[in-house]
Amino acid sequence: MPALGWLGLAPDTRPSSLIALVSNSTLVVCWLVLVNAVSPFVLSSLLHIPAARAGAITGRLLAADELTALALYLPAGALGDRIGVKWVAAVGHVVVGCAFVAYASARSVNELVAARVLFAVGGGSLVTTMSSMMATMSVVPDECAASDEPADEPDERTRLVSSSARRGSTVSTASFRRHEPARLAGVLGFSSGLGALLAVFGFLRLPTLLANLSPEPDSPSTLEQALRRTLYLAGGLAVSEGIFLAALLPSTASRSSGSGSGRSRAGIVSRMKRGAGKLVEGFRLARGSGDVALSFAASFASRAQAIVVTAYIPLLVNRYFLDHDLCDSATLVGSAHDSCRQAYVRSSILTGVVQLLALVLSPLVGLVSSSTRLSTSHPQALAVAVAFIIGAASLVAFAFLPNGGDPRAGLSWLYVAGLGVAQAAGVVLSLALMTTGRGTVVAKEGREVAGTLSGAYGLSGGLGILAVGSGAGFLFDRLPGAPFLAVGAVDALVAAGALVLWLRADDAEPLSFALDDDNDELSILPPLPEKEPIWRRANIHLSPNLEHRGRYSALEQRDRLARPRPASYLELDMAAQQEEDGAGGPSGPQPPSAPRRRPVAAFCWLLGALMVGASAATVYRPFRPVAFAVLQPRPVCPDPRLAIPPSLLEAQRRSAPIDLPSSSPDFSLALVHDKRTCNAFELTISRTSPLRCAEMESDNNEPSKDPTLAAWIRGKLGPDTFNVQVDGAERRAEMVPSEYLGDCEYLFRFRLNNAGRLWLNVSLLYEDYEGFKEIDAEKGSRPRPRLLMQRLVAEPLELNLCDDACRPYIPPRLGEPVDHIYGLPTSTDDKDAQLADRPDCSTLDPLRTPLGHWVPSNPHDLVYPPLPVPLQHSRPMAGLYTFVPSLCHAWNHDGLRFRDHASCVKEEYAVFLLGDSHARAIYDIVKHRLSGNDSVEDKSMKADSKSGAVDNLYLEFRWDPFLKADVSCDTIRRFDSFAISTGSHEACWNCPSTSSWLASMDAFFSTWPDRVAACLAGHPPSSSSSRPPKRPRYFFFNIPATHPQLHNHDCRTGPRIKYWNDKAAELARERGWEVVDAHQYTQAGQIDSVYGDGIHYLGLDAAEPVVDDFLSRLGICGKGGARRRASGEWISE
Repeated sequence: MPALGWLGLAPDTRPSSLIALVSNSTLVVCWLVLVNAVSPFVLSSLLHIPAARAGAITGRLLAADELTALALYLPAGALGDRIGVKWVAAVGHVVVGCAFVAYASARSVNELVAARVLFAVGGGSLVTTMSSMMATMSVVPDECAASDEPADEPDERTRLVSSSARRGSTVSTASFRRHEPARLAGVLGFSSGLGALLAVFGFLRLPTLLANLSPEPDSPSTLEQALRRTLYLAGGLAVSEGIFLAALLPSTASRSSGSGSGRSRAGIVSRMKRGAGKLVEGFRLARGSGDVALSFAASFASRAQAIVVTAYIPLLVNRYFLDHDLCDSATLVGSAHDSCRQAYVRSSILTGVVQLLALVLSPLVGLVSSSTRLSTSHPQALAVAVAFIIGAASLVAFAFLPNGGDPRAGLSWLYVAGLGVAQAAGVVLSLALMTTGRGTVVAKEGREVAGTLSGAYGLSGGLGILAVGSGAGFLFDRLPGAPFLAVGAVDALVAAGALVLWLRADDAEPLSFALDDDNDELSILPPLPEKEPIWRRANIHLSPNLEHRGRYSALEQRDRLARPRPASYLELDMAAQQEEDGAGGPSGPQPPSAPRRRPVAAFCWLLGALMVGASAATVYRPFRPVAFAVLQPRPVCPDPRLAIPPSLLEAQRRSAPIDLPSSSPDFSLALVHDKRTCNAFELTISRTSPLRCAEMESDNNEPSKDPTLAAWIRGKLGPDTFNVQVDGAERRAEMVPSEYLGDCEYLFRFRLNNAGRLWLNVSLLYEDYEGFKEIDAEKGSRPRPRLLMQRLVAEPLELNLCDDACRPYIPPRLGEPVDHIYGLPTSTDDKDAQLADRPDCSTLDPLRTPLGHWVPSNPHDLVYPPLPVPLQHSRPMAGLYTFVPSLCHAWNHDGLRFRDHASCVKEEYAVFLLGDSHARAIYDIVKHRLSGNDSVEDKSMKADSKSGAVDNLYLEFRWDPFLKADVSCDTIRRFDSFAISTGSHEACWNCPSTSSWLASMDAFFSTWPDRVAACLAGHPPSSSSSRPPKRPRYFFFNIPATHPQLHNHDCRTGPRIKYWNDKAAELARERGWEVVDAHQYTQAGQIDSVYGDGIHYLGLDAAEPVVDDFLSRLGICGKGGARRRASGEWISE
């Protein structure tokens, strides 16, 4: 068929075979991309693997995959020649389908590795069938055609010319190199791109689409089940493709002479020896063809490149989002510390752009590299060189993205575009080069070598993944950019080899053919000079009469090749024309050759130079501290008013582990800090006894009967609970580790945002999952968790992790809007510009709590308190630390301390507070402040209800800690906003299971607004009322942090309260409630509650930002009110 012939397919190829070839290449690439792209989410979502171990386990999976596939490439190729390619492809798809089912059903890392090995059995066979199908279906160039007779007939090995005589024309190697293989490879590259897009935009997004169809789309169990169903669907499609190929492809099994019983044992042994030598033979044949050698190198690089795109870009994105707290609550797992939807979507987009460009550019690469208008002798080698230069530049630049490796940077789109170009060229041109080189090797060997070359081609790609992809995976945990740098170096080497082949091809003489006019026999023309005009270098010469005269023996062929070449008609005509023009005959002086113009090559070089320049501009900043470390060392100094600088991400900036003194023989402490960024460090706490750890982590010690919750506790919390307290330049306290590394090893990551000395204190609170264990007990009878309070350091450890150039931020004096400092400037112009660009905290997303930091108060206020502060145990309860919001100015409304509050109480407004004593404390603090008091409120009298007004603002509190009271519609209709505070009494007295408490909260969040709407609908406001109706607002105060010292039957442990708060906040926001995160504001100073009543944050520093946040959300206060100092003096502005 003409269309199939244009693609370079053999004349006997059926359209159904082409359909099978395209579908096979589409789905094979789809499976290869999908298994790598989905692995990070299987690790984090289904197996709950910590992010710190994901890179090493990914490398282990890749190593198992490629080691298995490497062992199967050559046997699969030989088996395809023996029984037929279609059976190898069909069985391979079925095995891949079973592997996807096993992948979804894995319950441990070992099971996942076993499923990956099963996938490699099918995937390795399928990779070999892709190149084998293309090679066997492609037409061989005539001068490179092998004999159709058995290879053991010596007189048929050199039939290189007679086959061309039978077809009536000849095609040179250069002409064939430009056309058919590149076109067919472009088609297959396009279908491969479709497969990658199907994996990225189809299967990779399918879990979220399936989860959205569920009533609870953000439930961890729903999302996990959706991921499993996606893998089941992929497995079913793979099995269906296997059946499709078995029915559609023709049988191509090699014929065997004689029966199997007639084969001798010596023949079997010799065949085994020949099979064992196939690996060496494939690479030996590559030494005789530069095309084959370059195809192997491009296969090596492109497969490693594909692994980086599909496996390590998702890992890099996921790690950045987790390390920088960019994950919202709607995660693929139950916590934002494992994996998050934002990282999932971002990685899908980035990898999808690469695959989309590879899809679009694949046919374009095939067409451009096969164009007859190119003046170069080897356009494919030139295209490989340019594409891999672009790929190398993009990979190196992607390893050093700006802002600490932020994948959201605008330059990341440029780099993924470069990766798309390199991936398209690598896939298309490596296949085309192998097909072209196969013809050359066939001509030299006189036999078919498609299976041998295909096996070596697949082996090269597998070695690329094993040597670069999996090897760099073990370095990813220390240096996330290692896989990108490694593959970038490989791309640069391949580009250099392609340039050498291109230059040699342009300097080489093309092989030409002509027909003898006297005897109508085909003879080979000697090479023409390189610099002669294009008409003198024609590759095709025809004679008027052509008649087939049969085959020639080897001796006759050598005699014919030794004859002098007669001039062709074209040459005779040109010589006569030169004589007429007086330019001399063929033996005379030749006309000067026109300079060879390469506009396409020039454009490609320019594009490559632009990519290299762009990547160099990006790489410059991360390398600048290394290059100019002696001349211009610049430490990164944090500022609590700005974003936290990225840190602990690059291996070269991480210090060696520092062993800290431990006062307990059961634990060891190690600290790693960022050598350039101030006060960024990781603390690792490890148990020294593996036996004790195994005892606590045994299956008999189950923390919860809820399997989802139990998996979270085991995977995120571990059996021990610590209190890690940091004081000094910034105050922080953590009870939940940043990552549980397994084997009783806990990682606490601190990225503080103020410079100065720190003091670190570490205590063991609970063990044996007592920090978060659910047991069956009647209400009020549950024993409190066994509190250990074992100090792991004899005294607080002083940490000096900041360069002397970094100065701590000191907040203004109490009541002063800004500091007026005289003398040397305290910040650079760049920092001043960033501070000026900060928005008002009130304008931020109301669904999120402003990120902030607790820094020491102004020293002048500590020495000379401007206002009386409550004292307990001869120690001030407040005034020690100040909350400083990051990325925004402090809340700017008239409800703040030291403001004129007139605008807050000017209009009629009513607020109803319902719940426990923390709601009562909010009532007292708001009323105290808006009444014009600047002092700290530290008293809240117990009462079942309270009510009062400040001018036109009416406040009412109703004691209902369990939210069981029936509030009448008459009461509801009197209020504009409703705020609740609950959870503390439930945890203190009843300690219900997590699932039951969350279910009760979800029911309240949904039913209370419905009840308010029903009350308002049943009694619309009268037209005579001077007060316009307002849309009801709903606020949820979550459970504040408390001191670890608990009451009997009390289970308000730190990990439990944090988990309850996170889940309850998700439910509240889904129902339209705004959340005031009291836990975040009180967590750093939870130890201070012991100086009060041990429960409430009333009278502590945390009470002020809680009320600031609440009044900002209420929106009843204006802006721009007059300010006054702590002394009461008004400030004129």
